[in-house]
Amino acid sequence: MKKDIQKRLTSYSKLAGAAVALTPLAVNGEIVYTDVDPDVTLANGEAFEIDFNDDGIIDMVVGMGTATGTTGGDPVYFQAAFASGSGAGSFAGTVQSFGAPFYFPEAYNAGASINSGLSWQSPSAFGSLNYLTSVGGAPVYSGGNWENQTDKYLAVRFTLGTVQHYGWVRMSAGVAGPSNFLTVSGYAFEAVPDEGIEAGAETGGIVPSGITVPDYSDQFNCYSFGHSIFVQSLDQTLQNGTVEVFNLSGQQVFAGIMSQGATIINIDGAEGLYFLRLQVADGYAERKLYLSGN
Repeated sequence: MKKDIQKRLTSYSKLAGAAVALTPLAVNGEIVYTDVDPDVTLANGEAFEIDFNDDGIIDMVVGMGTATGTTGGDPVYFQAAFASGSGAGSFAGTVQSFGAPFYFPEAYNAGASINSGLSWQSPSAFGSLNYLTSVGGAPVYSGGNWENQTDKYLAVRFTLGTVQHYGWVRMSAGVAGPSNFLTVSGYAFEAVPDEGIEAGAETGGIVPSGITVPDYSDQFNCYSFGHSIFVQSLDQTLQNGTVEVFNLSGQQVFAGIMSQGATIINIDGAEGLYFLRLQVADGYAERKLYLSGN
């Protein structure tokens, strides 16, 4: 599902550039997916802020940076695409020492398992996705795990409350002539605490190969008022089923039965976003709802 993107400009301490932040979320199962539509391609000095669970805390920042200097009288130009948790989230990657530690985030293929078994760096780590060094106007060195990569995945984990969640960021990056590029096209996280996620996964649940589970989400009216959720079926064949409600930490806060095509759910929980999932007939329906104190 594609969503419109609301952008805002901020400053980022690592770069004196612009940053883009997103708020919309598309929810499928226990995976919370955000489709960056249209894709965002960053210019030098720009950064892209990622708030996986829409709680106002930036979990990961990716962007483009440059530095200049001289060696032997010749100008040196260094450009790199980077990733940084800014103290909130961390990425999986390697570290090498060149007198000081240098971090290189891994570029994973779709389907790779993102879990506690990866080489996670500290939230304060600032990693080079790729880099290009030019001396006297001529490219000399280039490299990084994200050099000339298309639709690869950055593995991310972040803390929500006291538990950790795993997620991914889909990007394309590379070195092209005197400059490099970085494009962000989507990101997602697993709402169940400490549960891994596959790179590129946009929907939750395990479905046997070759079997399609119908999505009946458009056959239900769902809305909230205060701490109550109202559900009504628009299809006479989808009158009965089970109902579950989860908070952003992945905790189940309600489980019950829908009968005769309608139900009212009262949630005794904090104000914020909640996920509703219905199991009906041979399929399911899902919605994201905001509950307030009103």
